[in-house]
Amino acid sequence: MKKLKLFLISLVLLFLLGIESGGFQISLLKMAEDFGLSGTGNGSLVAAQYSAIIMMPFLFGMVAERAGKIRILRIFCLVFAVGCGIVVSAHAYEIFLPGIFLIGSGYSVCESLVSAVLTEQYREKAGLYLNLVQGAFSLGAVAGPHLISWAAKQGAGWNILFIICGIGFLVLWGCLLLKGSSGNHCISEGLCSKLPDIKTAAPAVKKNVNAGSAVKFPPIFFLLVFSFFLYGGMEVGVSYYIDSYMQIELRGATLSAWAVSSFWLFMVPSRFASGLLYRYRRFLLPSCFLLSVPVLFWISMTERAESAVILFSILGLLLGTLWPNLMGTATEDFKERAAMAAGIMSAGCGMGAVLSPLILGKLAGAGELRYGFILLAVCSLAGGILCICYLKKR
Repeated sequence: MKKLKLFLISLVLLFLLGIESGGFQISLLKMAEDFGLSGTGNGSLVAAQYSAIIMMPFLFGMVAERAGKIRILRIFCLVFAVGCGIVVSAHAYEIFLPGIFLIGSGYSVCESLVSAVLTEQYREKAGLYLNLVQGAFSLGAVAGPHLISWAAKQGAGWNILFIICGIGFLVLWGCLLLKGSSGNHCISEGLCSKLPDIKTAAPAVKKNVNAGSAVKFPPIFFLLVFSFFLYGGMEVGVSYYIDSYMQIELRGATLSAWAVSSFWLFMVPSRFASGLLYRYRRFLLPSCFLLSVPVLFWISMTERAESAVILFSILGLLLGTLWPNLMGTATEDFKERAAMAAGIMSAGCGMGAVLSPLILGKLAGAGELRYGFILLAVCSLAGGILCICYLKKR
């Protein structure tokens, strides 16, 4: 597959994932109402998607290395589209929930494989292209809420989100289907990622593989992991409950789409700036955690929807710096085990992303979502303290 075509497919794919992410957040309350879900059931929808996001890249990463990344990418584009079809046609929660899980599966595997394939294709320029496709994701996350709001004014329901994304992924599946995997499961340029077979490998290879599997991290590393766990809970908790908070607590339904999109929009310059200021990450990391504390407290106390939109924008600006700085610190400080460090950090972040919506969903169902943002403020304070402890001991 030619590099340009692969890059364009990746741009469209990440843009659609961004639309799904932003649109899902603003549609969550309506979906819960249509299926008669409580706040806890509402949170279970988010947990279903993020459970798949945690598990599937681990399960299918090794398969993709052996079977071919493009081939697995093609399969999971179809998985995503099938999940959208189930969600659109479901009339019972028991059918709807597996559809959400399939969407999460397609989401996570496609996103991770796009990053892997672009890294192999562009090598020394991979960072540029990965930033561009992540920019497409952010733009999609901004556009998603406005797309849903516009569709609602035209009389369409929340399922228009999954119709658009499902059709989009079917088109991408067709484009990838036209480009079969080349021999030896390589991507188009002949770049292979073959793993040694431990049963037939030479003794030296076996020794290295076994040594790598026995690597242990010092206890201090898990201060970063738990910080990332807290960050995952904060980002997902905020982004998925902005709409509910604006509508239920602030009676600001007309501004809820602006609040969601502003949160994501301000993350774009924030992440770009954090890349330029990466050498100052040891200052930015605890500072942005701690500065988020008063913002979250203020959100929990405000009575004006207009003020909340501004506060969510500021929060997006602050939280946007945390992901790259936390992951960068982990992989740089443990560079000899960078891949393992990144995997453990991602798992920690994903677990926080699963637990947070369950807790906030329960609070939303009890009409106490304001307390959820106070809880997130406490998490932000804890994250800042953990980062300070890590940086002092490191």
